[in-house]
Amino acid sequence: MGHAGEILQGAVRDGTSVRRVLVSLPAPQLCSKAEFHATAADGLRVFPAWKEKSLRACRLALAEFGCAETNCVVNISSNIPPCIGLGSSTADCVAVIRAIASWCGTHPAEEAVARIAQQAESSSDSTMFEDGLVAFAHCDGEVHEYLAGPLPNLRMLVVQDPARAGGIETSLVRRPVYTSAQLDRVEEMLSRLRGSVRDSDLQGIGEVATASAVLNQQYFPKSHFDKMLQSAEETFALGVAAAHSGTVLALLYSSEGEAEQKISAVRRKLAERQLAVTLELSSRPQPYVEFTAGWDRRT
Repeated sequence: MGHAGEILQGAVRDGTSVRRVLVSLPAPQLCSKAEFHATAADGLRVFPAWKEKSLRACRLALAEFGCAETNCVVNISSNIPPCIGLGSSTADCVAVIRAIASWCGTHPAEEAVARIAQQAESSSDSTMFEDGLVAFAHCDGEVHEYLAGPLPNLRMLVVQDPARAGGIETSLVRRPVYTSAQLDRVEEMLSRLRGSVRDSDLQGIGEVATASAVLNQQYFPKSHFDKMLQSAEETFALGVAAAHSGTVLALLYSSEGEAEQKISAVRRKLAERQLAVTLELSSRPQPYVEFTAGWDRRT
């Protein structure tokens, strides 16, 4: 499963150290699939061949599950646009790990999948946890906190930064160094989010997402941030979420009430500001959506 950016990103104090955490917006319509085939040819191969993180995940999973590295091919297909912050590489790695686990005859816990994915990527998302939201220590591959319940149903309109239409290599982005005041603010946001998820408080979740996006803008600025924020305010969106190291922002709306009218209105507002919706997603399972082949320019 991919995601639509983050509700919360930042760092919190953990004893005498500081731990980077994020809470991603699940987007079940976006997903990667992997097929594992033993072959007669020599070596371990992944297709598309440029998915080097997935190749590392293959080797790590084979070792983890006690299967000797064998001659095999892993074919990966995905509808997640790469290089814009929607979790494409983590989804690829998780699909690969689960495919290999199935071939080896085992069913690893989500925590084990998360650890392997982080080792393959050095920093991963949390979308292997499909039954509820987690505050995920993405640089450690560990759950910092299990939040009390799944995300209530949201409509999410993802908009790409027009100044970075081709995306970026998110793994090369420098990690921010937060001030003490910013650490305090992130801890306040996590506390607010904890209660909002427990109470299914969509407004609270949206306000946390916006506050986190404002903080994130200081470190990973998006050129369309102000326009998105204004469009959100004018159409009574719940909030604006940012991909923590990617190039997209997402407008958040309740799936109930006047959702269709608000979404129609914000599409007009965005068009007036020379912006367009890249993807319209839901936080609940929906039919698989295709994306334009032009997304994946490296295939």
